[in-house]
Amino acid sequence: RPALYRIAWGVGKARGEKWAQYQKDFDARFEDMRAIMLKKAWLNPQAAYGYWPCFSDGNKINILPNADSPEEKTINLDLPRQNESPFLCLSDYFAPSGHIENDVAAFQLVSMGNKATQTIHELQEQDNLVEAYFAHGLAVQLTEAAAEFMHARIRAELHLSKKQGKRYSWGYEPIPDLSQHEEIVHILKAKENLGIDLTSAFQFIPEYSTAALVVHHPNARY
Repeated sequence: RPALYRIAWGVGKARGEKWAQYQKDFDARFEDMRAIMLKKAWLNPQAAYGYWPCFSDGNKINILPNADSPEEKTINLDLPRQNESPFLCLSDYFAPSGHIENDVAAFQLVSMGNKATQTIHELQEQDNLVEAYFAHGLAVQLTEAAAEFMHARIRAELHLSKKQGKRYSWGYEPIPDLSQHEEIVHILKAKENLGIDLTSAFQFIPEYSTAALVVHHPNARY
C-alpha cells in the first residue's frame, strides 16, 4: 500500500502527521474500492511466462524454440551496447554461441485485462475524474505488483536468490526497441491466452500490461 499511495496516488514523500492522514484517508478509499471489486470485479490479473534456450552472438540474444514449440523459428533480439564504460549489453549475460550448452532466457507478460481499461474510460466519460484517477493508479500499481509476483515465481523456479535474476522491460535503455513486443506476444501466445494485442506503436492493448525479460546471470545489474 505505501507504493500505491506514494507513487500511484501521488502522496510522494509526505511524512509525519501529513502521511498519517493520507494513510487514513487512502485506507478508507482502498477498502471501499475493494468492496466494490468483490461485487463487480473490473481488474482481472493474468500472466503468461516461460523459458527458452538461447545463446548470445555479439549484441544479440538468439532465442531458440523450446520443447513445447519445436516448429517455431529462432528469434533474434538485437540489443544496444553502452557507448561509455563499462560498455555493457544484456547479451553479455548469456552464454555465447559455441558454448558447450545453451543458456536459458525467461519471459513474462502480465495484464489487468480489458475491463480495467473500459471501466476507467467510462469514469472519464462520466466526468468522474477523481474516481478515474484513483482507479487508474490502482490498475497501474497492481500491474507492477503482478509483474513482481511473476518475477518472484521465475526466480523460485530457477532456484535464484532474491537478489539474482534481474527483470528488464522494453522501452528502457537496456531494451529500447518496442517492436520486439511482437516477438514476445508471439512466443508467449499472449493474444490467445491473455487477449493481448499491440498498437501501431507496439504498445500493449489492454493498457495495463507489461512484459519483461528475466536475466538469471548473477552479475546482471540495472
